[in-house]
Amino acid sequence: MPHSRASRLTALVRASQPLQIWSTKEQDSLAQIDMKANVCCVKYNPASSHEVAIGSADHCVHVYDLRRADRAVHVLAGTLDSVSVFRYQPAGSPVIPAL
Repeated sequence: MPHSRASRLTALVRASQPLQIWSTKEQDSLAQIDMKANVCCVKYNPASSHEVAIGSADHCVHVYDLRRADRAVHVLAGTLDSVSVFRYQPAGSPVIPAL
């Protein structure tokens, strides 16, 4: 079952700016994530209200804990192209489709 917190979160990214995570319940951003590569997609973990995964142009998915968003907790690499699509497994692990 998805966490209700995830349904209140959104991500905003602008050129040459950190990705910002916002909540509809807060006035200020919850986290800023300084991505070195262009962001292609963002997904919130349905099994964890504190985890976000970011697909990027560096051919990786970067997984962050929003309670400490200064560095990725996991980096999933190995795709041949930018990661613009991925999904979470029911257990909460991100899956990158074969490209």
